[in-house]
Amino acid sequence: MARRQWLQLISNPPVNDHTIIIREEVSGRLRYVPLAVHSDDDAFWLATHSADIVGAFQPECIVAVHGQGHVTQPAADFLSDDDRMVVHWWVRDKLEPLTARHVIAVEGVSDRIIVEAVSNLTGRNLDRLGISLVETDGAGDMRAIVKLFGKSGFDIPISLLIDKDAVAKTAAKLGVPESDFGRNSIYVSDRDLEAEYVNALGANSVWKAIEGSTLFSPNERANCDASGPDGIRTEEDVAAFCRQKKKACKVRSAMVVATLLTESTARTISSINRLLDDIAA
Repeated sequence: MARRQWLQLISNPPVNDHTIIIREEVSGRLRYVPLAVHSDDDAFWLATHSADIVGAFQPECIVAVHGQGHVTQPAADFLSDDDRMVVHWWVRDKLEPLTARHVIAVEGVSDRIIVEAVSNLTGRNLDRLGISLVETDGAGDMRAIVKLFGKSGFDIPISLLIDKDAVAKTAAKLGVPESDFGRNSIYVSDRDLEAEYVNALGANSVWKAIEGSTLFSPNERANCDASGPDGIRTEEDVAAFCRQKKKACKVRSAMVVATLLTESTARTISSINRLLDDIAA
């Protein structure tokens, strides 16, 4: 006699010790089962709003339900092993992008801080617009993020914001020539957001704020060059200081700058405004 197949439905399991049980009992036996396809094995369906539970499963085992009943599920093995490693850290921590109207991917936390500040100051709050902002660990991870959210994954419109030095690698990895970046919603900061925000605010204003901030020690501030006439710090001097990656200098600089921006100065950061003009229209 044929064995009965079971469909087990679990709705909104609590995020506590039960999560461990779900990972051990369900995740260990769960495989890719596309919607409306019969399986000879028992099937498990979990309905959840918990990113922790979602993170227990591979992306192709996740079904996202969007507005008006639109449902997406990536195909089996749509990610390479390298891509899977890139996205794993982030899927475990975030659920919001899976049901967003649009996703913006930036190169890191410092870029995220500035994009959020500009969007809020210019009246385009990302949460209100249904836009999810995610940071990668550099432009090298963009291909995996595009696969995850793009048409081969959850089919969510996605925009990228990259630095100028990442243009060639991004074009090669995505198979998109630079001349087609605009049509593919890829935006480039010139040279990077540090250069753009220092240009918008002025080197003197940014440096005064850094000098007055407790986020930087005197020894750290002493590392900023002053190559202008009479020891004046130029825009490039200040931008170079702000883009330093050691000891999270980039992030701390972005935190200071975010408090300096006004609506008028925020609107002069061209790469972010071009991106927002495109997707918020």
